[in-house]
Amino acid sequence: MSRGEDGGPQPWPLWLAVGTLVFALLDVGHAAGLFTSSWLDPDREGTFPAAFSALLLAYAAMLARSLEIATAARGRRVWRIMSIVFACMAIDEVLTIHEKLERSIGIDWQVLYLPLILGGAGAGLYIVHLLRRDRLACGAWAAGGAAWAASQWLEKLQWSGDVQVAGYVPMMVGEEILEMAGSLLLGIGMIVAHRAAVAGVRARPDGSAVPAE
Repeated sequence: MSRGEDGGPQPWPLWLAVGTLVFALLDVGHAAGLFTSSWLDPDREGTFPAAFSALLLAYAAMLARSLEIATAARGRRVWRIMSIVFACMAIDEVLTIHEKLERSIGIDWQVLYLPLILGGAGAGLYIVHLLRRDRLACGAWAAGGAAWAASQWLEKLQWSGDVQVAGYVPMMVGEEILEMAGSLLLGIGMIVAHRAAVAGVRARPDGSAVPAE
């Protein structure tokens, strides 16, 4: 990741936003049967769409880490938590840990990952509170969180036990697109918040602003 003169991340690369759109279109095209390459199958492990999704999450982890450094001391812990959560999600996306655990243990991965999900959700809601005075940062962050929540709800609806339900394919494609869009929006929210921090305004836990130290 390139860094600016202030040591923070450069604005979210345009190619990541373009990549999100391209892979969303590829997911739809693959589901519609326009092409059949297994490397572009959004429903398979170790594919290009999975790698790109992991890249978005890894970048989000680095952005959260940058915000931890740039934010006033009392607000750093929540960004540290989010950095760890995003990093774990990126690693899991690459290594497909949750799918392997579910197959080996026989328990839904969403149940196994419940502590991580609740921790990330709690931290995310607290960040919405922190950013509430910055409409763009708060709106992007909230929209990204909502997209991720919707994607996981779609994944839950896709299955009845171990059996795919009717409408599995469109729900699966929607899930993958929402995940990528969610990561992108969360990143945009973090970039806006980081700009405010390095400009000399940092957020207190109560949402008010104080000059940077």
